[in-house]
Amino acid sequence: MEALLSKVRSAPEADFYRTLWGKNARFSELPTVAREDFLRVPLSKRRYKNERALVKVVHDPRGMFLSEWSFADIGRESFGLLSKRPLVYMSDPHEAIEKSMWCYENGMVPLIGEKDHDIAMFAAGKYQID
Repeated sequence: MEALLSKVRSAPEADFYRTLWGKNARFSELPTVAREDFLRVPLSKRRYKNERALVKVVHDPRGMFLSEWSFADIGRESFGLLSKRPLVYMSDPHEAIEKSMWCYENGMVPLIGEKDHDIAMFAAGKYQID
């Protein structure tokens, strides 16, 4: 965690975090980042690295803001088991975007939000899923 904090703090683009964190250097001392912080600061001012990423709109009763998550970071999440010929079935479209990117980053084919089990099984056969 300390290495990540140091990396973020030293990034030229990371004024948002440096301002929010102040002089606090330990993770346990850092203030919580609130939705209000994301609402008041545009995405371009909240980045701390430049990588290929997924950007999505987060809806909030107080307004909308953009959220960004790099493909590499998504690929490192522990969302499931890696397989040779998997089929990943996702019924929640809200979470499907990140989970699909995880699948693609790990060489897997996702099937998103298909409520008809017959179609899901047809796709599994078409992709030769075990």
